[in-house]
Amino acid sequence: MKRTLVATATLALTTLAAHAQSSVTLGGILKEGVANTRFSNAPAPAVNGSNTALIDSGSSRILISGTEDLGGGLAAFFQIDSRFRMDDGTAGASRLGSGNTFIGLRGGWGAFQAGQMDTHYCTSVNDDIAGNGTAIALQASSCALQGFVNGSGGAGRSIAVTSRSQNTLRYVTPNLSGFTGQVSYSFNPYGSERSVAATTPRGSAAQLGLNYDQGPLAVRFSYYRHTANGGTVATTGDNAATGTAASQRAYTLGAGWDFGIAKVGLTYDRSELRDLTAAASPSVAGVGTAQRTTWILPVTVPLGTGSLIASYARASDTKLGTGATVASSGARHLSVGYNYPLSKRTSVGVSITRLDNGSAGVYQLYTNSSFGNSGTPVVAAGQDQRLTYVGIRHVF
Repeated sequence: MKRTLVATATLALTTLAAHAQSSVTLGGILKEGVANTRFSNAPAPAVNGSNTALIDSGSSRILISGTEDLGGGLAAFFQIDSRFRMDDGTAGASRLGSGNTFIGLRGGWGAFQAGQMDTHYCTSVNDDIAGNGTAIALQASSCALQGFVNGSGGAGRSIAVTSRSQNTLRYVTPNLSGFTGQVSYSFNPYGSERSVAATTPRGSAAQLGLNYDQGPLAVRFSYYRHTANGGTVATTGDNAATGTAASQRAYTLGAGWDFGIAKVGLTYDRSELRDLTAAASPSVAGVGTAQRTTWILPVTVPLGTGSLIASYARASDTKLGTGATVASSGARHLSVGYNYPLSKRTSVGVSITRLDNGSAGVYQLYTNSSFGNSGTPVVAAGQDQRLTYVGIRHVF
């Protein structure tokens, strides 16, 4: 009898210890709003006009995360981030783990993780300040300019997969007096696995990030390089037949300061598409590269219970490898919004965003192409966009 009681007690203590050492958390974000999107200033046969609809843009997500204490200061951790649209229950890529999804180990030496993660864009100091994690529209993000390079011949290309790379390994350093760093490598940022067939090689990408956070000062630096292995690959990747760049280079440097009465930042980004073919620019064969720079100024001002959030960005005209410049191929992006918290988890927001293209510019509001929101048309060269948004956001 005593042995039975001892065994039962031991089993109970072991079970409690196991539960104490590991945990799984269910959480997420729900975000929805009403937006009026207006397109103007495009020559025929492009579509001008406006549309009012419910939009989400992939901000909503279900998060499953967990940790397990492995002893000796070592822990395993994971996250499953599934994005979806609340207005119709779908997503641009309707699948489990479409967001930042990974598994890893961490300890006093830092952290190692593997999966799908944001790498270069949408991780700068600008995004910390500009309110992407609030109830204002995700389309208000300056990533609309930062994650895109307008090419020649009226063609434009996203760079660094705009934000999130698949098939990624990452190492993150421990915090050293405010400094942290990360090194990421992707076997193919577009998702398709590497093939042994000579006709279908896939690209690879590498990223280096350095951050500094101390008191009111925040500094972010990131360098990204994407290189194709050659040959014809999927249209979502590098494709000589469609003129997509065979390689990419980009770096971003940003700094922000919290003055108490306001947070102000400044970000500089330079991105380049390399090895463009004649198909990329029918009028300029063999241009070699298309390069643009972007300046971003984000500001957040506490106002009453909420915050006034504004961001201004400007993309330069594209410079070609021939030394020529594609005239009027840049764009300007301005967004002003107000986020009002109803509680620690729920907030409402309103934002007004305008994106003005040069006569040869083809930039568009962030996530509109990937999620097809509001029945938006493919942006024509020189077409301008306006977005007025009112929405609600809840974190659970």
